[in-house]
Amino acid sequence: MHAPTPTRLLSELRTALAIGDQAGIDAVCEAWALRPLTGGRNNLAYGWADSGHETCIKLYKVDERRRADREWAALTLMAENDMDHPGLVGGS
Repeated sequence: MHAPTPTRLLSELRTALAIGDQAGIDAVCEAWALRPLTGGRNNLAYGWADSGHETCIKLYKVDERRRADREWAALTLMAENDMDHPGLVGGS
């Protein structure tokens, strides 16, 4: 079962990021207990726990590469082929 989309959380976070005020971003993170996740280069990712369920909230950079669409297509393809998680192919 999937948790409901945290619409208000996303709205507040997107607004704070659009304004670009770090104090506002920090306030939203504190209010929702968001934890910035490291490692993303082109996107922002936050960890969030709701009712004991860990969730990754990922905000995509919007440009001609359509990153969100491409990632959704890849995840959908994996789900349709019963892949629970991606794996490393050809790694050493």
